[in-house]
Amino acid sequence: MQTYRVKLLEGHSANPNNISGGYLSLNPRTKPALYTRGQALKKANRFGGKIEKFGKNITTNPLKMLQLAESEIHPTIVSLMKEKMVYEHYVSLVCFITYGNVFAEILEDQAKGVVSALEQEILDELEVLDCLSMYHEYIQVI
Repeated sequence: MQTYRVKLLEGHSANPNNISGGYLSLNPRTKPALYTRGQALKKANRFGGKIEKFGKNITTNPLKMLQLAESEIHPTIVSLMKEKMVYEHYVSLVCFITYGNVFAEILEDQAKGVVSALEQEILDELEVLDCLSMYHEYIQVI
C-alpha cells in the first residue's frame, strides 16, 4: 500500500494553520499529513491540491490484522517492534505479532527520548507504517 501527501496548489482553501511546507498537515506547525490514496484524493479535491506519493510501497493484507513482510521493513524498526511484541510463533514460519499502534508508540518514544535518536529515513518509514496500520488492531510480521 502506498501513502500520499497533499501538495496545496495556488488558491487553495486550506487553513494557514494546517499547512506545512506547502503540504496539508493535521495540526499547526507539524509535518505534512500522510493519507491512503482515497483519503488523499478527497483532501486534495476539498482543499485544492494534488496528491504526491510518499515513502515506499509496502505490501499489506486488508484484515483486522495487518500483515507485513519483515524484508520490507527497516531492520531498526523491526528491532523496536520486537521489543513491543505480544506473541511470537516459531512452527513453520517465524513471525511475531504486535498491537496495531506500535508505530505510533515508537514515534512517541522517539519524541520523549525513550529510544535513541533515529535517522530521518527511519522516522519517515515509521510515519508511513503508522498511517497504514491506523485501522488495524494487530500487526503480524512474517
